[in-house]
Amino acid sequence: MKTAEEERRQDADRRSSLRRSTDRVGVDQLQALLEASKMMNATLDLDRLLSLIVALATHNLNAERGTLYLVDEVRGEIWSKVLEGEEWLNIRLPLGKGFAGAVAQTGETINIQNAYEDPRFYAGIDETTGYRTRTVLCLPIRNRAGKIIGVLQVLNKQEGFFTEDDERFLEAMSSHAAVAIENALLYKAVLAKRRLEHELQIAREIQQQLLPRIDATIGEYAIAACNMPCEEVGGDYYEMFRFGEQSLGLALGDVSDKGIPAALLMAATQAYMRVQSRNDPTPSRLVSTVNRLMCGSTSTATFVTLFYGVLDLPTGALTYVNAGHNAPILLGPGGTCQFLDRGGLVLGVEAEVPYDEGQVLVEPGAVLLLFTDGVTEALNEREEEFGLEQLLRLVTTHRHLTTTALLEVVQDTVQRFAEPRPQYDDLTMLVIKRDDRTFAETG
Repeated sequence: MKTAEEERRQDADRRSSLRRSTDRVGVDQLQALLEASKMMNATLDLDRLLSLIVALATHNLNAERGTLYLVDEVRGEIWSKVLEGEEWLNIRLPLGKGFAGAVAQTGETINIQNAYEDPRFYAGIDETTGYRTRTVLCLPIRNRAGKIIGVLQVLNKQEGFFTEDDERFLEAMSSHAAVAIENALLYKAVLAKRRLEHELQIAREIQQQLLPRIDATIGEYAIAACNMPCEEVGGDYYEMFRFGEQSLGLALGDVSDKGIPAALLMAATQAYMRVQSRNDPTPSRLVSTVNRLMCGSTSTATFVTLFYGVLDLPTGALTYVNAGHNAPILLGPGGTCQFLDRGGLVLGVEAEVPYDEGQVLVEPGAVLLLFTDGVTEALNEREEEFGLEQLLRLVTTHRHLTTTALLEVVQDTVQRFAEPRPQYDDLTMLVIKRDDRTFAETG
């Protein structure tokens, strides 16, 4: 609560400000301006403020009605909401159209005694509302920098015409209205930012729930996955499917965009994969079907890279398709290395493209790492990439660790490499180790 002394100081400040900005306004109007300034600065609700400014202007100028337009620079328009009966009418006019549009464009005050005799008058609003405009006083609202942020218009002086005194009063009032409007717009932007942050946090939680928690042992195979989006939500995707007791499906993908658009396309990819894997899990046919579905529902500006494979658990045979994704690393038990790159084009670009299947053997003691480019393309301060070679050395060195520990080592190493630069891309990995008695896992 403000003390009486604080209220007195604020009143004194307002009076001083009003005297500086209204040296052409009569003394008898100074109190009205002071009260108007106090009322305008008492609310940060934009709709309420705009209605209040119009009410103060029409009351003090003895006008029938008024309208306050705000400038929309992006669309090259001015806009307002007018209460007609019990309904709000949204009004948008191009800059330069009508009295208000002309004032917004030129910055010149218009004071007209007969609106219909002026070629600049736009009668469309009268025709819509049934109102008859006669006299008009219309002037710009400028911020501290002199930029036009709105237009204040009053209509139909109840006795006679709008005078030069009316112009001076409205001009003085508009300077204080500009301050109140900018404060309200700033407050609205802050609220919108907080609301967006809250919604993004909820979206992040939902997305993390959609991605399966993988840290499991299935027979001879230990499997783990991790996902670190660079923004609140991301476009990386991973999945594990069980096809009976004998087969395991593995998928990992990356949307070419970031943030909310990428998250939406990632969710669509996940839905397509889950549905189609139940119909036909064969890699080439499943990827072809998902690609056609994506081409029918997304633009060619955005695409998805995807690795999908089906592992035969008893034999270790992995049949896969790589649709433009970073080639996974398969380390054999004897130190051999294979990159799984057989497949075809990224998803979502061309509907009818062939996808070739590749096949490798995940032997006892082997390690298979699937990853997105957020790992290898992480940049340090010198603009150097982490790179595939460094990732390969890291995985080879630490292949004896458990799957979860191995992912943690890679994550930590990539983050230390990039520090102090912020993470600029989503980072996702899925690792499989096939146990053999000569490779004891230690964490």
